[in-house]
Amino acid sequence: FLRVKLARPVPKGGETRIRIYKTYTAAPSYYEKDNTLVFDQTTDQNACWGFRMPTNWLSGFTVVVKFTSAVASGNVVMKSGLYVATDSSSDIDTSGAYIAADLSSVTAVAGTSGQPKEISWALTTTGLAAGRWVDLFIGRDADNGSDTAAGNVSLTSASFQYTSHRTSVPAPFVGTYSR
Repeated sequence: FLRVKLARPVPKGGETRIRIYKTYTAAPSYYEKDNTLVFDQTTDQNACWGFRMPTNWLSGFTVVVKFTSAVASGNVVMKSGLYVATDSSSDIDTSGAYIAADLSSVTAVAGTSGQPKEISWALTTTGLAAGRWVDLFIGRDADNGSDTAAGNVSLTSASFQYTSHRTSVPAPFVGTYSR
C-alpha cells in the first residue's frame, strides 16, 4: 500500500487525485498456482488482507486455514498477525510492528501428498474493536525449526471466527482466499 500526505484536507464526501511517479516491483513472497497460494520451505512468506472488523464483533479472533502439502511427511508451522487502526475512522498505521505474530501449533502434513489439512489458532487482539480497520497477514514460518515439511505448502482457504453480540460465528473477511 502507499501512505500519502496530502497538501490539504479532503472534505467529507469529496475526492482528490494523486499521481504516482515511481513504482517498484518486489519479488513475490509467495505465488499463485491452481487457485491456491503457494509458500515454499526456505523463505518466510506472508499474504496480507485488509478489511474492517464486523460491526457485531465482540471478542476473539481465530484464524482458520486449509492447506495441502507437496510432500507426505513433516510438520508445518503457520503464522499470522494484525495491524489495527487506532479508532474506527482512522487508517491503519503500519509504521509500527504487528500487535503480535501468533504461531499455529506444529501440524503434521497429511500422510498423502495433496491431501487437505485444516489448522486454526487464536490471535492476540490488543486494540481490536468492532468497525476498526485491520490488516491480517497469514504465512508460513520457514525460520521455525519445527517446520520440517520439505516441500511447498499451498493455502487453499482462509477465514476467521469471532464471538459476536449474539453467538460465535464464522466470518469470511474481505479478500478471503477461498476457491
